[in-house]
Amino acid sequence: MTLRAVRLTVGRTWRVTRDGRPGLACDLTGYRDRVDTLKSGLPGTTLRLPWPPYVSRLWTHMYNGTYQNADTFTLVATLLPLRCWGGHPPVESARGAVIAETEFIWHPFAVTSLLHLSLPGELQWPATADDAAFLNDVLRAPLTRQAQVRDGLELPASIVGTADPGGVVDFVDRGSFVFTSALHTVPGDQIAAAASGLALMLADDPDPDRAGRLKSLRGAICVEGTGVGMVLPADVYRAGNVARCLHTNFATLLAYLENLRSVATDADPTEAVRWFRSTAQQTLDHLYRRAPLPKTGSIYRSRLPELWLDKRGLPPAVIDQLR
Repeated sequence: MTLRAVRLTVGRTWRVTRDGRPGLACDLTGYRDRVDTLKSGLPGTTLRLPWPPYVSRLWTHMYNGTYQNADTFTLVATLLPLRCWGGHPPVESARGAVIAETEFIWHPFAVTSLLHLSLPGELQWPATADDAAFLNDVLRAPLTRQAQVRDGLELPASIVGTADPGGVVDFVDRGSFVFTSALHTVPGDQIAAAASGLALMLADDPDPDRAGRLKSLRGAICVEGTGVGMVLPADVYRAGNVARCLHTNFATLLAYLENLRSVATDADPTEAVRWFRSTAQQTLDHLYRRAPLPKTGSIYRSRLPELWLDKRGLPPAVIDQLR
């Protein structure tokens, strides 16, 4: 029984600060203007609207299927992130070169970098010690002299440089996560355990009770600490494309949640930050409850926001206390 087409994403989130306080890279007007410019097709910065080259389930469900035609007011009211995507030199591993790509998910208040890795070969399930060691070695592979894969990507000047003048802008590290997905050929009673095992990087005893089954596929997703694991069946039509799209969508969703969480927990926001904090809290609350989103009325039914925010200590009861 195997896990194949294994993908691994390391995310790292930074909170924007100004003069030592939680702040913004640009104010609400600047954010709105930036989204409006990109919607109009005018040239902007290296950042773009977050639409992938295929039809995105994430944004389809967030914007009632018409995300490419959504007006600027709606996109801003739901804190749409901006995004840039690029290549990265292969990462060397004991099993060969690992194809790598980079992605950055930007908000005026936070940025999450994503390093996407497509791992060579297959893993066994139940996992072998060699497979667990391989995943750990990939995470420890050097990115730079100072950083390993598990440390995630630093922010490039093209992202940091999107900040507007008006104070000293810095970026404070707010933590990281690892998301691993694979196609599986395991029996039905092992699917949830396999998702838990991937979230644990195959290193600890998996617990199938902590996984959530995916509704339309024989798959499961699980959050274990700051790790997320997902398995999808290998025998469905165009399984590779389905897995690639879902992995990209869920990695973007995790970055979106972490950016929003970083501003939602501000204890003493400035007046400029206050609107972003309130909107982030409201959006997280609706995603957690799988309730209609404000401004769109659409429902994003994935269980990932609930599973993730529970582990990060920010369910609705906590959000209510922050308001």
